[in-house]
Amino acid sequence: MKLIFFLLKESRIPIILAIFFGVLSGGSGAYLIKIVHTVVENIETTGGDLVFVFLGVLVLFIISNFGSMLPIFKLSEDSLFRMRLHMVQGIINTRTRTLEKVGQARIFASLTDDLNTLADGLNMVPTLIINTLVLLFCGIYLGSLDWRVLAATVAASVILAFLLQKGMNRAFGYYAAARDTEDNLYQHYKAVTEGNKELKLHLTRARSFMEKLLIPTIDEYRRNRIKGANALAVGISFTNALFFMIIGVLIFLLPHIFLVPREVITGAVLIFIFCMSPVGRLLDMMPMLTRATISLKKVAALNLEDEVNFHFDGKEELFTVPATWRSIEMDGVTHSYYNEQADESFTLGPIQLKLEPGELVYLVGGNGSGKSTLAKILVGLYEPEQGVIRWDDQALGTDNRLSYRQLFSTVFADFYLFEHFLGLEESATFQHVNRYLKELHLDQKVKVVDNRLSTVELSTGQRKRLALLVSYLEDRPIYMFDEWASDQDPVFKEVFYKEILPDLKRRGKTVITISHDDRYFHLADRVIRLDSGRLVEYTEQK
Repeated sequence: MKLIFFLLKESRIPIILAIFFGVLSGGSGAYLIKIVHTVVENIETTGGDLVFVFLGVLVLFIISNFGSMLPIFKLSEDSLFRMRLHMVQGIINTRTRTLEKVGQARIFASLTDDLNTLADGLNMVPTLIINTLVLLFCGIYLGSLDWRVLAATVAASVILAFLLQKGMNRAFGYYAAARDTEDNLYQHYKAVTEGNKELKLHLTRARSFMEKLLIPTIDEYRRNRIKGANALAVGISFTNALFFMIIGVLIFLLPHIFLVPREVITGAVLIFIFCMSPVGRLLDMMPMLTRATISLKKVAALNLEDEVNFHFDGKEELFTVPATWRSIEMDGVTHSYYNEQADESFTLGPIQLKLEPGELVYLVGGNGSGKSTLAKILVGLYEPEQGVIRWDDQALGTDNRLSYRQLFSTVFADFYLFEHFLGLEESATFQHVNRYLKELHLDQKVKVVDNRLSTVELSTGQRKRLALLVSYLEDRPIYMFDEWASDQDPVFKEVFYKEILPDLKRRGKTVITISHDDRYFHLADRVIRLDSGRLVEYTEQK
């Protein structure tokens, strides 16, 4: 039912059409049973005209089945299309800190496994509607034959539903546990792919990884799936057996206890034999529908899109880089987070800091001092828990955060490099892309073909140079580099500090670079030093 309600929220018209055609399908199916019953009871006297009625109703049954499926199939795919876009848009909109807490493994599992499972479940909704309505109309026809038979059938159906629901509840719990385990499984898969070299070079680690992490997780996933399938199998087995029990009651007891006429018994048996097919299809769908319902809950539980209301609707002001800015000031800014695994908390701040155009600023400090956290707050990815960020004397908030972020071009330590020059093809700086490749000593390894990089499979240092190239093309007022030079050779490290950064400053850019290279600190206009989240030194370098 949750899947049907989900589709109703998306659009009611296709569901109404599906129900309408489902009613025709159920009614025509029941009428076909009536015709067969009539012919069986009056085999010698039945006229030939009934053949044409039978064929006409059969055509209606086929067309109505087809008509019931088409609108739901389209609605299902359209709904999944919108859900996929909504999820991706939600990931972009959701606070960075929230996404980090949720974790890449769970997000990726929902984007792939949950949505695929949901797609399979939604595609079964037409069959669910049709077969349910077929059973309903068969019940109506059964009631027209004899209300006592219908009453006995309803009583048996209540018992059937009770047994099936118990199995469904147990199965739902096991399948939900299996789905929770799947998040951990995706995390282990990521370790296998990203840590492949480390596992190959340390077989003891590989064995321990398999025995302590991967195998127990896969085994737990397997056991929960088996338990869920077993719970459903018990309910389905009782359901199938109950059908034959009802037929047995019809044949052996009702004619003697209630003196039910033979023609009623014949019709009832025909109905039950006919109903075994739609009931079987409904039971076969139960595991997938159960998993689809769990996936729907999992997707909804992500609670994406909780920061800004950014939609891909072509509003140009969202993409406009502010032409000028006067100052950025952090006033009493703090940010804290808690590491559950290590049972440790970290607090950055309070920070007092003011930036102005054309500055070259070094952000320095030991590992874990809060440099990257401060950088993410400064560019608008993290929100201050206390204090305020002022942009040209205006407090930063949900109404201007998107525009504020457009001030920055960044290369973080965990940067991602797109192969395509997305959003940059029409920029004024794109014509210089080949010159930048040459200046960054990459022209012998990488080409630009059809507005995309020919390869990004390079060393970390070279990938960082490509990321720097993209930053050049973005041509933003403020540049943020997080340990950019840490993977460069000594020659290019010198080029970065003595040529690239001063050149950006000469072009009027504000440059903030996180660095441990103290031999170059004298080149900065200012050095900002952090220690355990506190600003301990704020020096002018002239």
